[in-house]
Amino acid sequence: MDYFRQTFLIYTIERCGNLNERLRAPKKLYSADVGIRNHLTGFCDKVAIFENLTYLKIKQNKPCYIYRGGLEIDFYFDETIMEAKLNKQLEGRQKTFFDNFKAKEKMILQGLNDYLNLSFCI
Repeated sequence: MDYFRQTFLIYTIERCGNLNERLRAPKKLYSADVGIRNHLTGFCDKVAIFENLTYLKIKQNKPCYIYRGGLEIDFYFDETIMEAKLNKQLEGRQKTFFDNFKAKEKMILQGLNDYLNLSFCI
């Protein structure tokens, strides 16, 4: 795994929190090449691919992910929270968690136009 990170084939992000939480919590993995990822895993979930592409666009912001009470927010950086949903809406507890989370900016990316409009990340 370290080899893949050192050669920038995969990237990992930590859970937001104190040092103990970051060390104990699982890291999320993102691939530098989504095609290779899909070939190796046989996994072609469009929402996961969209989240992976979103990470690649914002990685220089050094995001972490938020996880509380079984709910997750995909990315947190610079007082911004971001969900990559690809044509899906936040619902129920997930929507409440997102809406109530304190952040200066909240973004839900639902498709290509939202992804392309991430100009602050370039």
